[in-house]
Amino acid sequence: MRISKERLLALIVSVPPEEHLVLEVSEDRIAGNFRCATAWSLAHYFQAFRPSNRISGFVVFLGAGASLPDPYVLIDECLVREIAIVSRDENGVPQTMLLCCRGDENQKGKRYPFFLMPENLSSKGSATKNGALVLFNGGHEKAFIKEMMKLTRDAGFPIVATFIHRSEHFSRCAVVALAERIAALDERFETIVLARDPGERAVVLLSELTGKQVLTREDLIISLFEKRATGHSGKLTASASAIDREKVRYRDRAHGLSRLTGGVLGARGPGETIKEERKRLLKRRETRIRESLEKERERRWNQRKFRSRTHYPTVAIVGYTNAGKSTLFNAIVGEEVVRSADEFFSSIDPKIRLVSLFGRKFF
Repeated sequence: MRISKERLLALIVSVPPEEHLVLEVSEDRIAGNFRCATAWSLAHYFQAFRPSNRISGFVVFLGAGASLPDPYVLIDECLVREIAIVSRDENGVPQTMLLCCRGDENQKGKRYPFFLMPENLSSKGSATKNGALVLFNGGHEKAFIKEMMKLTRDAGFPIVATFIHRSEHFSRCAVVALAERIAALDERFETIVLARDPGERAVVLLSELTGKQVLTREDLIISLFEKRATGHSGKLTASASAIDREKVRYRDRAHGLSRLTGGVLGARGPGETIKEERKRLLKRRETRIRESLEKERERRWNQRKFRSRTHYPTVAIVGYTNAGKSTLFNAIVGEEVVRSADEFFSSIDPKIRLVSLFGRKFF
């Protein structure tokens, strides 16, 4: 963000002390400015803002005594790189500037006295290991954007950049053009995360053109399943999901690859292709996992029959991921049975306990 203090002061003078001003920043220039008479209109502005590749950040001049909600939530919702918040006194004189940037580890931002702040505020952090670009293809509602950003971080990928593509699916020409735009970005990252699956061929082509690892939302969820599953049942379920995903993923990845020719007595065919060999190995592994899952179902069925003889009712806690199911389960049981954390898919394995609540016992 390279906007001079003189330019900012000229804009501040034009705004009454009790009003707010939002500057939309596009790289090194101001792309637009919006005056908000009340805190309600300021909140409505951010609620109605539609993310775009053109806007990289905001500068917000707050009226006396006003404050913003968590700026890092706004950074995720609006898909911007930074937000600079300028606080003013009752006379409209700027006091401090708080610069919040994507990728801040402590999420506290950098605070400067307004008249002593550097001329060029840098929002670019140091190189991040295993950084990711999150590419939103197709529709992108605020709730979906927040969920996708959190899912990427929970999977272990620090987000260093975001990009918006209006179409969910890509043609070959669109993938080539997209790869060129991604190559022109300044940020360094090793992984591209697609918010929606555009099809395996587009994923493979994008990976080849950019030289980056390309993952989809489903890949992140399966990786979290495999990482968080600790029990036998959870690991089997995660492995089955990974096998199903890998079968789809490998369909086009090994296209055209084959072994040396084989055969005898001059009838030399092309031999077994790598694709066919990989498919055979996946099928064999899938069979073993399915057999283990069937045994697991029988074991759980026997446990269910044993519980039915006790005549105690069974209660299930269901809900979306990170809704608080594990916290509620631990509170009812009265001990830390399930891992609870502010993460997606923090607990995968099913748990059951006999508890007594309000004078009644139930599973």
